[in-house]
Amino acid sequence: TIRLGAGGLPAAITAVERELLAAPAAVTATLGGQATPLTGAPAKLVSRTDNLASWAGRLAGGALALDVAATLEFDGLLYYTLTLRPAAAGQPVTVAALRVDFPLRAAEVSQLIANSGANNFRAAHDVRFIAPGTGCVWDSRTTRPKMPRPFPIGNYYPQVWVGGDYCGLSFSGDNDQGWTPDNEHAAQELHRDGATVVYRMNVISKPVTVEKERTFTFILLRMPSKPLPPEMRGWNRAPKDTPNARYDLIDVFMGKALT
Repeated sequence: TIRLGAGGLPAAITAVERELLAAPAAVTATLGGQATPLTGAPAKLVSRTDNLASWAGRLAGGALALDVAATLEFDGLLYYTLTLRPAAAGQPVTVAALRVDFPLRAAEVSQLIANSGANNFRAAHDVRFIAPGTGCVWDSRTTRPKMPRPFPIGNYYPQVWVGGDYCGLSFSGDNDQGWTPDNEHAAQELHRDGATVVYRMNVISKPVTVEKERTFTFILLRMPSKPLPPEMRGWNRAPKDTPNARYDLIDVFMGKALT
């Protein structure tokens, strides 16, 4: 179950009867030296079919506005397109920073899997338990030594999963278009505060002037996307006489063939 909040961003996400969000997703911009939350009314449904729904909304704060367009596919995949623009046409606005926060319940998110998208996919991952403590406990600059990266500038991860033994959220994106990649600031972070772990996307990390519009996207998938079959984790390790045993592993190398 996905419940929408202001502008059409998720306000609550339930997977296998467990609530993942501790609070609604939020967008905050730094304008004129002030942290400015972008707020708005609920989104409006644009279309709905058996396998796809779409909606649109708008957030605003100070001199900045944000158009939200989203689609939800039949398997729960959410594709968001967010477009920044001046709140008043013809009046450019300088944005020092812009972040998108997803506050998650720490009871459900204890682990992290991130993949850089580099060509050597077996070596391009960072897998860890989320560290204890308060404040920033992980960022996209803090990775395994010699982990390959696909981009010459920045540290954007196109795939980050945050979750636990029962459920989680997958955050992904086609690329970092619309972001402000650099080597000094983390593109993505995890912040811990008591019972909440915040997944943060630092979309703008150094000042930019928005004259007409600036668009970025992200993809969200709650996992599991549907209930898992009984004993699924043992399918490829089950004895031959076990009913419903599976022998075709997801990831099998035979020479140069990947099956």
